Amino acid sequence: MASPQKEEGFTRIANELLDAIIRYPFPASGTQISLVMFIIRKTYGWHKKEDAISLSQICEGIRIAKRTAIYALQELEAQKILFIKRSSKNGVKLPNTI
Repeated sequence: MASPQKEEGFTRIANELLDAIIRYPFPASGTQISLVMFIIRKTYGWHKKEDAISLSQICEGIRIAKRTAIYALQELEAQKILFIKRSSKNGVKLPNTI
């Protein structure tokens, strides 16, 4: 990332949402804020309001352990920062839509 430029891609985010993220008292560990930013990149970055994002994508994307990702997702969902739709088809669990 020698010289990041908008011409090489960018993510549009509403100022109101960005302001709320800036003001929110996320824990000092940084995992939750990284997870929120990752999800914004995977959704708004691709002009989507939601996306099916697998746990493995999250773990690889922000370089955290599976258990850490699960705890962070649960906490963000409990705080109503993220909304997660869980689904399965023919008994097979599908990626969560976040």
